[in-house]
Amino acid sequence: MAPFYTNRLLIIAYIATRYVLFPHLLKMFNAEQMMLQYIDVLFNTPFISYKTLKECILFTQFKNNGSNLNQMPLYVSLFANIPEQLHFYMFAIIDVLTLLYFLRLDLSHFVSTSLKTKFWIYTLNPLTFLGLIMQTQFVFTQFFIIVALYYCLNYKANKNGIYKAAISIAMATYLDIYNIGLSLVCLNFFITLKQKKQYAICFISALTSMYGVSYLINPNFIDNVILSSVLFKEQYPNIGLWWYFFTEMFQEYRNFFKFVFNGYCYIFVIPIFLRFKSYPLQAAMILFTWITMFKPYPTVGELGFILTAFVSWFDMNVIENKLIMGLLVMHSLVLLPVFYHLWITVGSGNSNFFYAMTLVYVIGLALVLLGMIKSLLYKEYITINCDDDNNEDSTSGKKLNLVCV
Repeated sequence: MAPFYTNRLLIIAYIATRYVLFPHLLKMFNAEQMMLQYIDVLFNTPFISYKTLKECILFTQFKNNGSNLNQMPLYVSLFANIPEQLHFYMFAIIDVLTLLYFLRLDLSHFVSTSLKTKFWIYTLNPLTFLGLIMQTQFVFTQFFIIVALYYCLNYKANKNGIYKAAISIAMATYLDIYNIGLSLVCLNFFITLKQKKQYAICFISALTSMYGVSYLINPNFIDNVILSSVLFKEQYPNIGLWWYFFTEMFQEYRNFFKFVFNGYCYIFVIPIFLRFKSYPLQAAMILFTWITMFKPYPTVGELGFILTAFVSWFDMNVIENKLIMGLLVMHSLVLLPVFYHLWITVGSGNSNFFYAMTLVYVIGLALVLLGMIKSLLYKEYITINCDDDNNEDSTSGKKLNLVCV
């Protein structure tokens, strides 16, 4: 019985520390203002920040026509009906549910990561914790993606699992239109044509319904949120690749390159869908990482989710250059807020320093993406060619795979 009570005490201590002690200390030392000054550019964009959410709630309360609202109407309506003092605890509840669903994702057939290891990987990830403290919309987006993947993976064991998966991925798409590519990859979870039709119809119906209700609440959301995000109308510096190009580009070429850059986000949706049919969960993570690299408004919160899934869902033993990968990500995360502060606040730097570190960050993310693909190809090769571990040819095939992948 001792381990049982020890685990319970650890969970209680974790909840008290993550959701009570740290937020209280931040308020006590007025650290929120410092976080907004230094790391706001890493975690927030005009479409997911808590500051924008409070502005939207204020406009809604004063019966504004909604022309300035930059977040989805249903998301704003949810928090408009909750007292502001309880907003953080709403995010905390979603974070706890995200952890529970993340732990319930059973991938023992692919990688042997224990439940305790997955627990510590998620809880000790500073990026997911800071995203929670900053109260960004991505906390909800991440939750819906993980819930969708869970029900896709376990739809046979859960009643109406197909419908739950479709609704969850529709909610993730509703909050961020760039997640729509994940809906296609999730089709590979289902075996029969009937199941795929049920999933597709439910996804389209749920997404259409949410857009319809949002249109009744505020018809301007199409232009203010969806088109503003896709067409990069809010040209603020962020950790993405878009903003620097469009500050240097002539006006007449901008629409063409917006079309090209958006196409580049989705150009590998179908190839990933077709190539990794046997591993849909990992394929969804690969696609999410690719889109994060090239979308107009990425955040470090997405990197936290990517790294958590990367360590938990992929075989790290076959991945090389882990040190270089880690150093690139760490150096970029440290220097990005420094160069941003020197440029915007102090005025002793310029945009070139900040954008240079953005390129380093993207290179690190690209190495993570390549590591995911290599792990998946290695697993696929071993599954196909090395079924008999005692066969000498299979052993040689395994050695050959290290060269081929």
